[in-house]
Amino acid sequence: MRVCVFSSRLDRENLENNTWLANAHPSLKSAKKEDIYFTSYRLPGAVQETGNVYFPWGQNSFRMALCRGIFRLVDQVWWVPSIIAWIPLKLCQKEFAEIILACDPDVVVLSDIRWGRQFARVLRESFPDWIYLTEAEQIFDLPCLRRPYDPSVKVSIVLPTYNGSKYIRRSIESCLQQTHANIELLVVDDGSRDDIGSIVKGYLDPRIRYIRHPKNLGIAQALNSGFDGAGGAYLTWTSDDNYYTENAIEEMVRFLQAYPQVDFVYAENYVVDEGNTTWRGGTVRRNEPAESLSIANFVGACFLYTRKIYETIGRYNPKTFLAEDYDYWVRVSKQFRMQRSFRRLYYYRFHKNSLTSTFTAEEVRDKMKLVKKINAIP
Repeated sequence: MRVCVFSSRLDRENLENNTWLANAHPSLKSAKKEDIYFTSYRLPGAVQETGNVYFPWGQNSFRMALCRGIFRLVDQVWWVPSIIAWIPLKLCQKEFAEIILACDPDVVVLSDIRWGRQFARVLRESFPDWIYLTEAEQIFDLPCLRRPYDPSVKVSIVLPTYNGSKYIRRSIESCLQQTHANIELLVVDDGSRDDIGSIVKGYLDPRIRYIRHPKNLGIAQALNSGFDGAGGAYLTWTSDDNYYTENAIEEMVRFLQAYPQVDFVYAENYVVDEGNTTWRGGTVRRNEPAESLSIANFVGACFLYTRKIYETIGRYNPKTFLAEDYDYWVRVSKQFRMQRSFRRLYYYRFHKNSLTSTFTAEEVRDKMKLVKKINAIP
């Protein structure tokens, strides 16, 4: 069971001992700590964006500041009618709906806000299956089945590699050991000097296929070769030095099946080093909404998208080396709905031989600028 708590005020006491959640609704106690997400329309002073605490995109925009001001007025001044909250609910509806959808909740707790019923009414227009708790004494029954899920749908995973023998076994095994078993794994050896073929052929699994380029053509061409032969209804790709959690593909398939209006979902990543230990100031690499693509690539390395996207957007662009994914995501965002998920489903590895470490920040920035120019991003 997953719970999204949308509150007017987040502080340490609220997060560590949410009595409204625990005492008023004993059945919510069965939710695991990692399955409870806290969101708010206002940034608190004492709580940072850590753990399972999130805030809507665009906090510094004039529109969001106006919405926050009206909400605070309604919440704090008892004689102001709560119906006034309709104004910011409509003005900032997209941002608030996006952040709650990213929680992928079974239950939405609209805590400490006078306008909870209006908010629930707005959300029900798009998400009628969620359970909304707007009052402390409200009783509810959670359905036995959390989400419709078709395990028979085929997922294609492309794994491009160039001299990636050091870590590739972990990457391959994380694909083959997925709880969503109906996958095909296309390993594209992009002219490696390493004997990648022997490693791949050592896995006696009919779901794995090996494709080799006689010379190195670059990651974009390797991805294109892989997807040319992919037959899945859902598509993704991974790197030879990163790896999935065992339920990653199932979680993303469930998401796309539950929300057919979304064609592209992307999850958060754990950050690890060469020894598989967390590092670099925290354990999680967060993502941002698709709107953030106008600034930089906040999508991350764990994603799944529909075949319709591939058939519409086409191939990866070799001219955008170091930013192939960013270029593709920008093109996708112009025609399809992309949605982040706060689930952490992937291990992203930093090491001395990774592309991130091999090229300078300036070189990466130059490629990002090229992508923005190609796609007419100001």
